Amino acid sequence: PLFMTISGFFSHKLLMRQGDIKKKFQQLIIPCISLGIVCLIFNIHTLNFWYLKSLFICYVVWDVFFILFRKKMQLGFFLFMIAGFIFFPLLTRVPYLSAYKVDFMLPFFGLGILIYHYKDKIQNYVSKLTLIFTLLFLVSLILWDYSYIWYFSKPLWIDYEALIFDKELVIDFTTFRQTMWRYVVGALGSSCILFLFWSVNKNLKSGGVISRLGKYGRFSLHVYILQSFLVEVNPFHVDLPTSNMNLYNYVYTPLLALLIVIICILI
Repeated sequence: PLFMTISGFFSHKLLMRQGDIKKKFQQLIIPCISLGIVCLIFNIHTLNFWYLKSLFICYVVWDVFFILFRKKMQLGFFLFMIAGFIFFPLLTRVPYLSAYKVDFMLPFFGLGILIYHYKDKIQNYVSKLTLIFTLLFLVSLILWDYSYIWYFSKPLWIDYEALIFDKELVIDFTTFRQTMWRYVVGALGSSCILFLFWSVNKNLKSGGVISRLGKYGRFSLHVYILQSFLVEVNPFHVDLPTSNMNLYNYVYTPLLALLIVIICILI
């Protein structure tokens, strides 16, 4: 959710109808095709770079959205989200779209665009918003359950087979509650971290550490691709000890992640 929210935030040209689908295709899909050929040659079956494909689909869908609702964007957002939540369970049955988690990613891409749209107003309250969203996110985590993640709890809360063939509306309210809560926690967490960095950067002088680190953001696509090989293919057979899960989660993994990011940027 955080990555897709940030992607939406930096896709603000869609707001002005200046989005370039052809450029996005070259930037996101061409690498998937060429890397897919490389994986085929070297017999690598673990990589599909699903995030890049999901990002491209989200970009196209929201581009169509702004074509349809350019003059009534607020109403459009409301109608689009309502329609989306109704039809998201159906998307999980569509080949490829399900694997790319488009049903889950679309709202967060829109959240990023929405935050950018109101950035001038947010700028005046970003410190307060950071505190509010951080507290709400921490509280929401208390009610979070591991089984709520997308892989274990897809939004299949509407039985479309019963609706289409039996003309009967069957709703699984347990799955519906888990699905809605997943969106809420994702939105709170994404907003919390986005506003946190926004607030820190606002209070630092230009040229500070955060600003200098921000320049490496232009390598994000390259880092994503390279880390996919380093982490998922694991060519160097890195095997972290898991005897102590606290050390694994909060020490070993962050240190390895930092090392991998540094290596990818250097490359």
